[in-house]
Amino acid sequence: MWLSEMAGRSGLESENPIQTGRVTIGGAAPAVFTDGETRSIRVLAPGGFIWKPAAGQNILALKADDGAFYLAGAEVPAADSLRNGELCLFSQDHAAEIILDNNGTIRMKGNLNIRGVVNIIGSIYLNGVSLRPGSTA
Repeated sequence: MWLSEMAGRSGLESENPIQTGRVTIGGAAPAVFTDGETRSIRVLAPGGFIWKPAAGQNILALKADDGAFYLAGAEVPAADSLRNGELCLFSQDHAAEIILDNNGTIRMKGNLNIRGVVNIIGSIYLNGVSLRPGSTA
C-alpha cells in the first residue's frame, strides 16, 4: 500500500520499480531479464556479504529514480528442514552449508579450511568419541 502511494506521488505509476526476473549472465556484473535484458546491474546484499548471482536464478530487481537497476535478492528453495527463526547460508549447489539452529548449534557441510588460530573452549568429539588431551582416537 505504502509503495503504491509513493509510486503514485513520484510519477512512477506507469512503470513498476519492483520487478521479478531471471539472471541471464551470472557473476559480479550480472545481466537480468525482467521485461527486457539489463546488463551490468548492481548487486545488493547485507553488509559484510558478497554475492555473485548464477545464471538461471530467479531474482528481485529494483529500479532506482535515476533509472539504475539493482539486483536485490534471489528466490530460495523451500527450507522444509529449517524451523522458524533458523538461518542457512549455502552455495548455489548446496555443496557447502552453514546452518544456525535455534538451540545454538552451528551445523556445517562441506570442506573446511581455516587460516589463523583456532581456540576451542569445551570438548572435542570425533565421530562421537571424546578426544581428551593425551588420548588417542
